[in-house]
Amino acid sequence: MARTRVGVVGCGGVSEGAYLPNLAASAAVQVEAVCDVDPERARRAAQRHGVARAFTDVDAMLARADFELLVNLTPMPLHAPINRKGLRAGRHVWCEKPIATSLADGAALLEEAERRGLGLYGAPNCVLSPTFRAAAKVVGGGEIGKVCAARAKYGHGGPHAEWFYKAGGGALFDLGVYNVTTLTGLLGPARGVVALSGVARPRRTVAGAEITVEADDNTMLLLDFGDARFGSIMTGFVYPPEHDRRATIELLGTGGAVSWLGHDFAPRGIEVSRAGATGWETRATDQEGYHWSCGASYVAECLASGTRPAMTGPHAYHVLEVMLAALDAARTARYVPVRSSFPWPVYGEA
Repeated sequence: MARTRVGVVGCGGVSEGAYLPNLAASAAVQVEAVCDVDPERARRAAQRHGVARAFTDVDAMLARADFELLVNLTPMPLHAPINRKGLRAGRHVWCEKPIATSLADGAALLEEAERRGLGLYGAPNCVLSPTFRAAAKVVGGGEIGKVCAARAKYGHGGPHAEWFYKAGGGALFDLGVYNVTTLTGLLGPARGVVALSGVARPRRTVAGAEITVEADDNTMLLLDFGDARFGSIMTGFVYPPEHDRRATIELLGTGGAVSWLGHDFAPRGIEVSRAGATGWETRATDQEGYHWSCGASYVAECLASGTRPAMTGPHAYHVLEVMLAALDAARTARYVPVRSSFPWPVYGEA
């Protein structure tokens, strides 16, 4: 079986606890090198996962290790510069969300990838789940009529590292990005956005130290999908652990509805109600091994087999533009148009 050689930059908790085990489990992946600014963390990750080479500098890894796919698992503010280095070194790139924190950097990355004939792919990978595919089939097949309204939510009490709360971080980039990806994946490119966003808890204690919060920790946005189709998203680092997580996404059509069970990063299927029918029909309860960290191994498998991935760089860029437009809309109290698009529908024909 053909294999894709992979280099991983960033050996923190997301890498060690999710990505590296997932990559190691794929028969289509050979992890050639890992990299982290902490030498001990890089060495430990390499030892635990049977990786031959460990680096502390991404430039050195790109120059001295032989691989096709760079997997970028660093903090958000480092995404764009490391993605750029990978593309300029001739590597395909998979990046944890978002691919960049500014629209200019995102556009430059897309242009770099296209110019070099390389793939740029970004988390989240929620369009890969059986739950998403089932919901997309319902929407695309017209089973619940025209979907006129959608709502989604994802929030918790806040992450563990300080950088999430600084400029370039925030709840929308960290959590709301899942819902933006899912709703645009199901309903198509957004045309514009209005939003409210702010800092509800300006001081927090993180890792034993009190910090000042700079990035949003409470955001709500309303997406315009055109033709009087709207979607709402609420996200934040201010949600209690006991809030309702049974159904976090709902699609309302002229002929029925879909309730999404669980979160889009950890789905458990959908319930479908059709006009005139009694009760709800449950579908796609088997997630077939889907995990929120499987995007890099999925892309590696596509590269090895010559298959075009369902995730695309233009979709990741569109999601970035929607989020930045939402933050701009909140600052300026206005409707902000979204200019970008992406190949849609994600699966099949419209």
